[in-house]
Amino acid sequence: MSTAPDICILILGLSDDPERVAYQAATRLLQKGYRNLIGVHPRAHSVQGLPMVTHLSEVKQSPHTLTVYVGPTILEGLIDEILRLKPQRLILNPGTESARVAQKAREAGIEVLEECTLVMLSLGRF
Repeated sequence: MSTAPDICILILGLSDDPERVAYQAATRLLQKGYRNLIGVHPRAHSVQGLPMVTHLSEVKQSPHTLTVYVGPTILEGLIDEILRLKPQRLILNPGTESARVAQKAREAGIEVLEECTLVMLSLGRF
């Protein structure tokens, strides 16, 4: 296991289904040594022992990274909460991309990446 920085990472759309990419991303983040992970899902269930919240408004700390696993329509409804949290980095995984969200986030000084968290982790670019 590699040593990961102690940064807060939010996983928006974390699922308890091992077949879902969000679940796989949480698994890989844990394997890479990331420990300060928070899952966000409207029906928050414990996923791999991680703390879960039902809405971004419940997050009290400023995240370093918000990695997204919800569709653009849902994501666009959350832009105000994302801007309130002001993560340093917003990762729009494949299928989650929204030009509107990306533009607003960039205007707020948030780094926006349209990439895959799993690929970033496998290439050491996370």
